[in-house]
Formats: sequence, structure tokens, C-alpha cells
Amino acid sequence: SVKFGGNYNVVKLYEPLLCINKLSIGLKNKDKVEIRNSKNDIQKLHIECMGRSKVFIDEDFSVADGIFIADYGSKIEIGKDAMFSFQTVMQTGDEHIIYNKANSEFMGTNDIKIGNHVWVGFRAKILKKSVIPDGCIVGMDSTVTKPFDTPNSVIAGIPAKIVKTDIRWDRTHYFEMKTNKLEKNFAEKFSQD
Repeated sequence: SVKFGGNYNVVKLYEPLLCINKLSIGLKNKDKVEIRNSKNDIQKLHIECMGRSKVFIDEDFSVADGIFIADYGSKIEIGKDAMFSFQTVMQTGDEHIIYNKANSEFMGTNDIKIGNHVWVGFRAKILKKSVIPDGCIVGMDSTVTKPFDTPNSVIAGIPAKIVKTDIRWDRTHYFEMKTNKLEKNFAEKFSQD
């Protein structure tokens, strides 16, 4: 479902999108959401734009259950082949106004940028100013609050920090890999009998 408010809102969905289930988008005024084509599942995703904001999701994105909130005047960018797990949250602001007590400076909103081939784990939260480089994993239950610049690393904790570098990950589930290996072993044994 898409709910339009105000004027000059744009939603672009590119084909093919093989499996979308429970996608909802809310736009306030002068917002833009763009989701490129994907061969992966997009399940239970809610995108909320709060005015003059943008959400861009590149090719082959997947999500199991997510809430992405682009607060006023901010942007969320997600690179190619990003994989988001269950109950993931991204938010570019604080939703309500927060001021610095000493000088009354408005804390404001700030963009979020997710690189290519990033895996965001179960219940992870990615907040304003966050940058996740290419090939990274954001650990389960982590809260990211700042930019990182080391690709192919594991970012985890509250607040999140780099806990491992020089990693690679693949969408293949461990069970599938184990099953394929077991099937191969069984086939080899069967052909020998």
C-alpha cells in the first residue's frame, strides 16, 4: 500500500520484483522512494518519508521485516545485494525535536548510507549519520550510530564497533550448504554400493 500526503511525491518500483509481500510506503510532502529490481524476497517492509526526504534501494535487495524512516530533509541509500533480517530498523532522525541545552542548537537529521552486499542482522538498528561500507555484516541486536569506513568487516554491539575485519559472506544458508554436502556424500556412497 502507498499513502500519499502533500504534493510532488514519487514512488518508483522497477521490474522484475519477484516477491513483494506487505510493502507499505507513507509519503508526507515532496518525498521520493525508489526500489530497483530484485530477485530476492521483500517481506513486511514499511518505509515512512517525513517530508523532503528520499529512500533509494538498489538491485537485489531483500528484507524479512523492516521499518525505514527518512525524517525531514534526509536520505537513506542502500546499495546492491543488501540483505536485511527480521525486525530491522533504520531512522535518519529523532522524530521529535531535540536541542542542545547549552546553545539551543537543533540536533536535526542526518543521512544513512548502506554499501553493496551488506548483511544487516536480526533486530539491528541503524541510526542517523551511519555509514556501512561494502561487504559488511551488522550483528544481531546491534545499534549503529556513526559512520564506518572499513569494508568487509563485522560491525556489532551497542553502540556498534568493528569486531572483525577481512570477512566475506554469502546468501547461501548454512543448512543448504550442509545439505548439499550431505547429498553429495550420500550420492558418492550410493554409487559405490
